[in-house]
Amino acid sequence: MMAKFKAEYGQRFGKVKEALKRYPGQPQSSQGGGDSDKGPDNRGADDPVTNSAYMKQSSALEIQKRDRTIKKLASDLKKEREECKKKDGALQKYEAFYREVKARSAEKARQRQLQEKQAEQAKRRQQQLQRQRP
Repeated sequence: MMAKFKAEYGQRFGKVKEALKRYPGQPQSSQGGGDSDKGPDNRGADDPVTNSAYMKQSSALEIQKRDRTIKKLASDLKKEREECKKKDGALQKYEAFYREVKARSAEKARQRQLQEKQAEQAKRRQQQLQRQRP
């Protein structure tokens, strides 16, 4: 789930980055020019929006916030997985115990039926012996 989140986050961040590059009034990346004042992202040095301290700070803060969110989600996921493992272990123990109890109950019921059958047979024998003795 974390890998899916990271992939989706990367994809969305890439889309936002591309949209910012195509911001109206900004030089397109397809425009070639020999301007030495353009940075690696093909924007002019006189671009007040991208070069503002606010944008730089907000971008850094947003990235830090997302990184904290990712770390928190990763730790939460790890905790949930550990809890699930514990619960699965407890459930397996319970199921094994239940099967054992069920098997014991079935064995006791079988023994009880056998004893009842033997008692009934013994009773019949006694009745037959009493009938033969006048």
